[in-house]
Amino acid sequence: MKKILIFLSLLIIAISNAQEGIVTYSVSNNLEKVNSYFNEGRDTLKNNYLKSTLDDIYGPSLSIKSILKFTKSESEYKIEQKLQNEKENILAYKLLHSIAGGNNLYFSNLKLKKNIIQECELLGECFLIDMPKMEWILTQKQKKIGNYVCYLATAVHKTYLSSTKVEAWFTPDISVSTGPMSFIGLPGLVLGLKTNKLQFVATNIVLSPKEKIQIKRPTKGIKVTSDKFEEILKESFPDFYKRLEFKRKNN
Repeated sequence: MKKILIFLSLLIIAISNAQEGIVTYSVSNNLEKVNSYFNEGRDTLKNNYLKSTLDDIYGPSLSIKSILKFTKSESEYKIEQKLQNEKENILAYKLLHSIAGGNNLYFSNLKLKKNIIQECELLGECFLIDMPKMEWILTQKQKKIGNYVCYLATAVHKTYLSSTKVEAWFTPDISVSTGPMSFIGLPGLVLGLKTNKLQFVATNIVLSPKEKIQIKRPTKGIKVTSDKFEEILKESFPDFYKRLEFKRKNN
């Protein structure tokens, strides 16, 4: 009952303080996973090529920028495309860029809590993927990110490629129900987030900017659900999914 009252009070605050803004996130590899690899996993690898590859991925201390724009009713998220030439050839940078969203556009209707990914690279044509609603569990844990008091929420997020545990830190002081990628639906803006592979931290927040924010819903692409898109991928890349399924069963 106490958790329900907390949720309702946060929701009331969120509804009453609607704002517009732009958030810049720093996105990097999950530090716990990096430390686990170097402290435990690396010495158990017998394949030197795999070890060298993972060293390249986890060794460099890299981060990329992503941008979230939001209004009272909509938001869009994408990776900042101003890449430095010397970084584009680094395997770790390419992989981080891809996992954090790549060239995809993430559009959210915040009133309906609907998230659509415009994906145009995997199959050579564009798809508009309707992602499933996030089922968040709110907690009473809190911490400050910058000047904002944030609350912890957790979830399991299933996509057309994998599923991941999510920890999100949101602030009801900024009253939009959005965050990076598909992580929406909380009673406040997500300022910090961690998945199995990534961590996001808000580094700059501009509220009510002078120039009005324009968000255009993506229309180019074949409309599919996340489950349907996964079926299409399995048909297009059967060997990849066989290896993925084998890995899931043996973990």
